[in-house]
Amino acid sequence: MTNSKVILYSNETVLDSGISALITSARDMELTLVTAKDYEHLVELVEVIRPDAILFVHSILSRHHNLLNMLLDSQHILRVITLDQNHNVLHVYTRHEIAILQSSDLLQVIRSKKISYSINLRRSKKN
Repeated sequence: MTNSKVILYSNETVLDSGISALITSARDMELTLVTAKDYEHLVELVEVIRPDAILFVHSILSRHHNLLNMLLDSQHILRVITLDQNHNVLHVYTRHEIAILQSSDLLQVIRSKKISYSINLRRSKKN
């Protein structure tokens, strides 16, 4: 089994430090850190590293509007995962779909080689 390659586009927050520690502790993942000040370098690295996933906090999209499209246009990315700190969920983007998943599914989403995610919405039962 090959290791999953992950790029963490970091804005150097405590959350990024925790995510970095989590991924680094996983024996089947290779992590590359890129600081958020250098998003042109991020796009170049994608072509070299060919990651399975790119991770960053969701708020970065408000500062770099074209970043998501630039990344998804690459031929070498399976998914872009943003961490939504306000709602404690993951936004998983591929070229063809968007999924919102529990943040606890992060390592599973990175390891998964499939692109499609099924999401079961539970309705509360009324008595």
